[in-house]
Amino acid sequence: MRFNKNLSIIHGYLCADGYVSRNLPHQKHKYYSIGFRNKNYTLLKDFQDNFHKVFKVKPALIKNQRCRLYSKEIYYTLMENGPYHSNNWKYPNLSKENARYWLRAFFDCEGWIIVDKRKTRSICLESINQYQLPLIQKALKEFNINSKIYKRKNRTTSNITIPDKQSIINFKKEIGFLHPKKKEKLKKAIDSFIDYNWDFSNFNIKRFMKKKSKFRKPYFIVIFSIIKENLEKLSISLKEKYNIESKIYKNKNGYGTIYYYLAVQKRDEVRKVINNNLVSKTIVNKLNKSFISS
Repeated sequence: MRFNKNLSIIHGYLCADGYVSRNLPHQKHKYYSIGFRNKNYTLLKDFQDNFHKVFKVKPALIKNQRCRLYSKEIYYTLMENGPYHSNNWKYPNLSKENARYWLRAFFDCEGWIIVDKRKTRSICLESINQYQLPLIQKALKEFNINSKIYKRKNRTTSNITIPDKQSIINFKKEIGFLHPKKKEKLKKAIDSFIDYNWDFSNFNIKRFMKKKSKFRKPYFIVIFSIIKENLEKLSISLKEKYNIESKIYKNKNGYGTIYYYLAVQKRDEVRKVINNNLVSKTIVNKLNKSFISS
């Protein structure tokens, strides 16, 4: 059976939390069972709906914990792309578009999001089927999503971790979650990233300078940023609007992080900053004291 969007979703669900099984040879009672175990109603309903679109029959929803049906014909159809056991499922050969839906279903079941503001945000997935994870990693790369694979200590499982901001944003854009809580947590993770690019679209230079300016001896005014372009734009704005000259310098902190700072350091230029009311009263007082003592 050829993969389309709906079959890709079904296959992803079955590889994550499903089963396609039959009786053992020595058992007299014959059965052909297909099921999807999950406690989230949204995912159960999605499995039901996609199953119906492919096979024209809906699995029964049992106690909001699983979908199940019995069918010899569907069993053999699904096993063309099986098996589906947790330790030996196989990532199928999918087009990029179908891969999007398989990954969404699989991550909806097996994935989780870490949100530790200012420390780490990541999307993670754990599986005992370690040999298939590089194929998932390769599929993610097609959507410009970088990931790393880690072997879990004292376990027989490995993790895929999506650790960087742009890859997490790309995951949301290209794949996303259907699971309501995971969808909300992914949004929270992305919202928690600090945007270090300054917005110059509605730029109030006076308000900005009062907020960001620092005093440095003997009588310098400095503004810091890890993005040089921010300071270059600010320097141009100061020159064009107030005829204030400034210079930009590069530095490195104790942790090895590169940063930049803009400095207004000539006495006459600092006077222009004060006269145009571009810094706080606290900094003005420090500057005036420095002028007197220098």
